[in-house]
Amino acid sequence: MTAVLRRLAVPRCSLWRCLAVSLRETQRLYHHVLNRDGTRVLAEGRSSLAACCRSESRWQHTEAQESVEVDLKRLEGQDEGIAEVLMCRHRARNALGLVFVSQMRELVSTLSNDSAVRVVIFRSLVPGVFCAGADLKERARMNNSESDLFVHGLRSLMTQIALLPTPTIAAMDGVALGGGLELALACDLRTACE
Repeated sequence: MTAVLRRLAVPRCSLWRCLAVSLRETQRLYHHVLNRDGTRVLAEGRSSLAACCRSESRWQHTEAQESVEVDLKRLEGQDEGIAEVLMCRHRARNALGLVFVSQMRELVSTLSNDSAVRVVIFRSLVPGVFCAGADLKERARMNNSESDLFVHGLRSLMTQIALLPTPTIAAMDGVALGGGLELALACDLRTACE
């Protein structure tokens, strides 16, 4: 646990350098094949590719219509079994929008069924912000029934996080507002910078 916390305290490198390192690690570790329908399949019976290749797809498809806003990184070596859920919605400061929530829900359900994961760490790649709460610009465009469904989806996501079978840690390196604070409170432990 102390090794994980020490690792979180290390100053972060530039975003592009982190992405390049993540891409190299992903390409080295996960050899994959594409099916005819475009879904990816892992070689050697490893865990789900949707979770493992998110950083690679983000790197290669930065102009994609639906960008990756929540990513997953599995640590290796003596930190094997630790999964980092990386929130990377830079422009909206990790605001909880429809795409963000659906990607987070997909990752959390994947992690809840993964027996190789021993600890899950939620952290932000946006400097100075853990999570800015609900995306109010997106919410302003919703009618009442859409807004009610969205709020219900947020509540179920926080319940999913709270019910994960593995210990969860919120590594808060910045502000956590509204729903962002709820996300941190849904975790078992919270660590924060000054």
